[in-house]
Amino acid sequence: MQQQHYKAGDQVNLRPNFAGVRSVQSLCRIVSVLPVSDWGESQYKVRFENEKFDRRVLASDIEAGISIQPMAGLRSPEAAEEGWLNASRIKVSK
Repeated sequence: MQQQHYKAGDQVNLRPNFAGVRSVQSLCRIVSVLPVSDWGESQYKVRFENEKFDRRVLASDIEAGISIQPMAGLRSPEAAEEGWLNASRIKVSK
């Protein structure tokens, strides 16, 4: 079976009952692409629109064929690809 590859900013649907997620809340956005797992499956960091934290999911947790539009109100794909550390936002006190 061919694995579909996603990129930061893609909107995806998770399979029902993933980590206790109700099917109504299964739509999320790919925040970043993680290294391939030890068993060769793609991994992604995703975020639901109403949550303030990310989840790690495997490609097999994503429903194939539903994807691609960036979600409004969250970080842009470009910001997600920069990494988690933004040196220009670090405040140093003396």
